[in-house]
Amino acid sequence: MISKIYIELRLHYLKFGTIVQFRTKELADFWAVSVKQAQRRLRHFSDDGLLTYEPGRGRGHLSKIHFLNDFRVELTDTMRHAIIINDTDMMFYLFQLGIPTIWLAQFRRQLTNLLGLQVQDDHKRILRQVSTRKITSLDPANVAIHHEYELVMQLGDTLIKYDNGLQPGLAHHWTSNQSATIWTFYLRKGVQFHNGKEMTSIDVKKTFERVQQRVGARYWQLINLVKIVPRATDVVEFYFSASEPLFARFVADAKYIIIDCDSSIDNLHWIGTGAFEVVESTNDIFRLKAFNNYYGFRAMIDEVQYLLVDDDNIAKHLFNPEDYGNYDYIKKNVLYLVLNLSSRT
Repeated sequence: MISKIYIELRLHYLKFGTIVQFRTKELADFWAVSVKQAQRRLRHFSDDGLLTYEPGRGRGHLSKIHFLNDFRVELTDTMRHAIIINDTDMMFYLFQLGIPTIWLAQFRRQLTNLLGLQVQDDHKRILRQVSTRKITSLDPANVAIHHEYELVMQLGDTLIKYDNGLQPGLAHHWTSNQSATIWTFYLRKGVQFHNGKEMTSIDVKKTFERVQQRVGARYWQLINLVKIVPRATDVVEFYFSASEPLFARFVADAKYIIIDCDSSIDNLHWIGTGAFEVVESTNDIFRLKAFNNYYGFRAMIDEVQYLLVDDDNIAKHLFNPEDYGNYDYIKKNVLYLVLNLSSRT
């Protein structure tokens, strides 16, 4: 199976046919490598029987490549092999190339069959989806896009859940005093983060303090919060300077997902307690697996894969309107904008 580097080379000189004269320095710049590395790659491809390479001799003389195989045949053979070994990364990479649609049209049905829920021989259930939008932020304190919000809610849990009313989450019970200035949450015991650490009231305190730092001390939901007091490993109290009768509803929001603040945190990676955990995140794939030690019901799906692709090319190669009858299709880009229009006086 040919490599992505070789495919880049063929695409770069596609319009020149099978015989190309070039300056090695220009090719090295295209690959973002040194001249010696570019020459080494060409010799490697020559040893593999993909091309012949004649270096330019002396200043001003061009080098020469003669590609020995039909590029379309090379791509179809590579796609066929990728399907056999279930190399989804290569499959979708090929479908994103700027090549004539007809070249890979024969594989369209096989690729679409790989999407959706798949059950492997070992009974492992994998949900595979194509995503044409890159993941920008999974920080619970900042997430705004609906799809990313839903992902975050799978990676972590809040003290209280909202599902046709307030439901227990990481807290199995909660109370407030008559003036709603003191809220007490009683935490489930034995809840584990994805790294195996047991969650305690200290993690709750640190999470809310982090939210205050991220959204600002004057954030309206927390503006009256005076202090957070861990009374025991499984009991935490919130003290307010004014009545907060809706505080229990507020903490069901994703920004208050409890995270392990003692572990490293960045825009896409943090340690939560959710039903799924992130096991791979690259420019091409975002992969989750079920957390076996989840405190609730274990997910029936074992793994979720989001294949991150270029929307224009993947739509052109994968989804053929002729497969669905005579309809007029209009491509639309939709931007979700989430605004908090509430205000306090």
